Amino acid sequence: PATVAPTSAPPATSFCAAFKQIQAATGTGSPAAVGATLQASANAIRKYAPVEIKDAAGTYADLMESIGKAAQGGTMNEAALQKALAAGLAGKASDIGKVAMWVGQNCQLQEALSRGGARGHPRWRHG
Repeated sequence: PATVAPTSAPPATSFCAAFKQIQAATGTGSPAAVGATLQASANAIRKYAPVEIKDAAGTYADLMESIGKAAQGGTMNEAALQKALAAGLAGKASDIGKVAMWVGQNCQLQEALSRGGARGHPRWRHG
């Protein structure tokens, strides 16, 4: 059988849609496919970021793009991808917190995102 190149979901058309794509992709599929989605979502996050969190959203998008490129490069397995996501989000806690607060208040995401997802995606719940 022919090898199929990983593809990402269609481009997000809003800031919230980008986070829905990340939520849907994380912990599913191959690291390369998740990486493609992270990169596409990073572009949408930059494009549609609300003015009040634009800088913080840029930090988040840079992180997702960096991890996405590494995942697509074939240097990560699923466990390494999850670890990179967790470490990256923890390392940018202030900006990530701003983005998470905005997303939590303004986007209708599935509960799995705030619970950490089925495969240990970093927590998004804010107090």
